[in-house]
Amino acid sequence: MNATAHSPHRVILDTDPGVDDVLALLLLLASPEISIEAITVCFGNTTVDHAYDNVLKVYEVVRRHCASHPEDAHRFQHLSHAKKTMLAKGAKGPFEGKLELAEYFHGDDGLSNISTTHPEFNVKQPFTNEWLEQADPNTNASQLIVDILRREPRGTVTLLGVGPMTNIARAYQIDPLALGRAKKIVLMAGVAVAEFNVFADPFAAGLLLGAHSAAERPLPILVVPLDISTLHTVPFDALITSLDDPAAPPLERFVSVVLDRPRRVLKLLGYPDVMEMHDPLAAYVVLAHVAVTGPQLLDGWVVERRTILVERVGEHTRGMFVTDRRNAQEQPGTVRAEDGIAAERKAAKPINRAVSVDVLKASPSVEAFRAELLRRMVWWSPAAK
Repeated sequence: MNATAHSPHRVILDTDPGVDDVLALLLLLASPEISIEAITVCFGNTTVDHAYDNVLKVYEVVRRHCASHPEDAHRFQHLSHAKKTMLAKGAKGPFEGKLELAEYFHGDDGLSNISTTHPEFNVKQPFTNEWLEQADPNTNASQLIVDILRREPRGTVTLLGVGPMTNIARAYQIDPLALGRAKKIVLMAGVAVAEFNVFADPFAAGLLLGAHSAAERPLPILVVPLDISTLHTVPFDALITSLDDPAAPPLERFVSVVLDRPRRVLKLLGYPDVMEMHDPLAAYVVLAHVAVTGPQLLDGWVVERRTILVERVGEHTRGMFVTDRRNAQEQPGTVRAEDGIAAERKAAKPINRAVSVDVLKASPSVEAFRAELLRRMVWWSPAAK
């Protein structure tokens, strides 16, 4: 994952920051082998307005840190050599159904309520930053995704989705062919139980994954599910290093206070004292494959094809990826009470309920992931030495 002499690989980040979204963004910002072409935000972990403001906070705290600690500025020097990242606001709510937010975990503002507990991290308007440009308020985030994929050569942009799929599904509705121009569409989503990005808008997930599965030329989608991301953890002690030190360097202080609430919530729920790196793992998948030109993954990365149904309206199962494991001689997703037996039907109609997607099953090494994340993102931590 070292930088090369080649031009940085372009990435569109679709996100709903969100604590682990912010960690993924910090990882991407500290990675010279990629260039963030655009950040499109939507509802999810918090409201779309808070999510938008949280991106501004990240860019501002990185700027402050580099200004006050020039010895660290080389870690982000590549940002000055790239064109500005475009930031656009997207969906305020799901395609259908009730608006669901993950404020119980991320806080009302998406970042452990630092808007009120640590107002020093709030940004002033009008906001300016040498690395980030705010799109015109009338700019549609989904249209921006389409415009970039249309503009850039096929296979040169990766679309990384770490929030609800609403913006990306709407981009597909605008231009189904544009998404097919991406090198890869990496989605942090899904599991046998309801993962939040799918739960927040299961209709968008069903539309996007269904379109991928039904297309003559399937979209280059790779799903990074909770099955694997929950295994990629970092101890909170390695991340929270200056919670009680207001004089600590800006980034160190920011990461510590942002992670304080998730740590307390997970303790109340009885979980181990570690942060599960869901969104950073999806970002790591992108970084690891910058130099790979084709659809294949490097040695050690294991993918399996799963045939699933996205549960959209279940009373207790909204957002689940339901896997048909019957292995019968019929199309996956068949409801025999409605469809009968395929061999007995005079004209077998296609059954399009189930979708087939590539799902990440294993990474080369949890330890290597943890070491790389610490080295790039929290280099000040004793655990990164």
